[in-house]
Amino acid sequence: YYTTGFTRPYEVTYMGSLWSDKNTGLIIELKNYINNYGIEKTVKYPLLYLYGSYFCDDVINCDIVFTVGGVDKKYVIEGMKSSDNTILFFDDNLFSNKDFKSNFLAASKVKIRASESYCDTEYYTFTMSGSTAAYNFVNK
Repeated sequence: YYTTGFTRPYEVTYMGSLWSDKNTGLIIELKNYINNYGIEKTVKYPLLYLYGSYFCDDVINCDIVFTVGGVDKKYVIEGMKSSDNTILFFDDNLFSNKDFKSNFLAASKVKIRASESYCDTEYYTFTMSGSTAAYNFVNK
């Protein structure tokens, strides 16, 4: 469990092999948040994001490719960088897509390409061992 001291504790788990060859983590978490009106909202689906790299563009086009049974399953999504440029947040409704969720849970590997216009395009690869356990941990 993680807490800032200002919010209720929430569950965070690290995905795959924890870190890519670029020392970047793929993280999944389920977290409540405070909206613009100061009201706490419950997140219905886990959040997925990259942590530990440097991102230039505010919005970044990303390709996510899951390897499932030796077959690549590709998704094209947008990511938004954090204010300190070190986190790339993916759409918070990814897991509402049944195919995405199914491929995430069954994947042996995931490759992510973050295509930026100001910085170089970066590639990240993660082993997905433990992805089902991680998803179930934050989504219980």
